[in-house]
Amino acid sequence: MRLEGLTQEQIEICDILWTCESVEEYYEFLEVLDERQRKIAQVLVRCIMYEEIEDTQMAQLDAVGRYPDAERLLNKIMNNMNRNDEDDDRERKDYD
Repeated sequence: MRLEGLTQEQIEICDILWTCESVEEYYEFLEVLDERQRKIAQVLVRCIMYEEIEDTQMAQLDAVGRYPDAERLLNKIMNNMNRNDEDDDRERKDYD
């Protein structure tokens, strides 16, 4: 799995997320973050989940063939997530 275009802060949060061995550890980690960092961590977890789903589905599709409707839907989801990330970046810059 590969997440591209992350900031240094997002990379550091991802590194910690990968060390969480249980849901309880994940929630404990969230508790020590401030609100902004908590939102970043939650979005990163969603990105990881979507990426895992996409990787799994693409592997299954490669085994049985291509499904253009499913590919369009996945691309739409990923594009919407990217737009939301860009909006978040603009909002952060407005506050900085």
